[in-house]
Amino acid sequence: MMKGMEIGDGVLFYHSNGTKENPAGVYGLAKVASKARADETQFDKKDEHYDKKATKERPIWYSVDMAFVKKFEEPVSLSEIKIDPAFAGMPLLARGQRLSVMPVSKKHFEHIVTRA
Repeated sequence: MMKGMEIGDGVLFYHSNGTKENPAGVYGLAKVASKARADETQFDKKDEHYDKKATKERPIWYSVDMAFVKKFEEPVSLSEIKIDPAFAGMPLLARGQRLSVMPVSKKHFEHIVTRA
């Protein structure tokens, strides 16, 4: 996913470790501020992110820099997203989906931004 990101792409900042006071949901916007590059920690045997399968010639993990755009006054909670039919088909709602980096359609992105 990171390799496909372009400078200026919009990013939803999603807080996945929700609590009663701060539920899981989208809390703001960021944008991609750099091209994807190999994450150097994958090559460092002393780093917790070291990956013995990764090589400089064939990296596995990539990263991009992000730039802050906006914090939402009120987050768009995961529970709100789940009940809104406009979010049907959003990967976030798929059973067993990991909440690290995932694509968001333009339609879903814009709907979140208009709700915030």
